[in-house]
Parts: sequence; C-alpha cells; structure tokens
Amino acid sequence: MKEKEENIGYLLNKITQQMKSHLAKQLQDVNLTVAQWGVIRDLHVQEHLDEGHRRTTPAEIAERLHMDRPTMSGIVERLKGKGLLQSTPNPHDRRSFRVALTDQAKSLYREIEPFSERTLELALTGVDSEAVEALRQTVSTMICNFADK
Repeated sequence: MKEKEENIGYLLNKITQQMKSHLAKQLQDVNLTVAQWGVIRDLHVQEHLDEGHRRTTPAEIAERLHMDRPTMSGIVERLKGKGLLQSTPNPHDRRSFRVALTDQAKSLYREIEPFSERTLELALTGVDSEAVEALRQTVSTMICNFADK
C-alpha cells in the first residue's frame, strides 16, 4: 500500500477527486455540477481576458478544459436551459455558434466563486506559502510537459 501512496500520479488524482467531491457538495445548492461550474468559470476568465467582448465556441471551451466535444455540447445545452448561457451564430463558421454568460450567470459566478476558493483553502490548510508556490510551479511545469503531445 505504501508504494501507491507515494506515487505522485496517485496522489494528484486523489486530491483532485477529493476537491471535486467537496466542491460538488457545495454546488448542489445552486443546482450545478463541477463540470458546469468549470464552463462558467472558463467563460468568465475568457471574457475578462478580452475586456468582455470575446465570445467563444463550445469547441474552444472543450479544448481549454480538456473535455470531448459531445460532453461539452451536453453541458452547454444544460447551461443554456438554465438561462446561464446565451448563444449567437459564429460569423466565421456557420456550422458553429458562440456562447457567452448571461447576466444571471455573471451574478451566480460571484455567488459561487467563494465555494471554489474555500475548497482550495481547505486543501491547502497547513501548507506554507513557499510550498504552495513551489507546488504551483511544479504542477504548471507538469502541465506544460504535455502541451502539444
């Protein structure tokens, strides 16, 4: 058992699952899944990168979140059904559409972001700031190692 507990892949997977589970419990009250929250958060970040003018396609979101397109399509449809996303035709590709957060989603974002922050704070309880920064740099390097692979 000790070998498994020392394997970095196992440990990263375990903390990821624990954080998702903790966040999922908090999101139940607002009728969202962790995956739906991820899409809302991604769109929030994208809108702020381009001063609120950028609209993105579900395929672009899927790529950024490392999800397959059919899964993303289902999430987008459910969020549209909840009134949290709006879609418009894509002027560059008539086969696709662009999505953006509705005002309702932007308001909900402000309510939910603290859930995400509390989950991270719980995970990092007792970890000093230098170790957190080292972890951030290490994980970022690991992610970059898979870029374009």
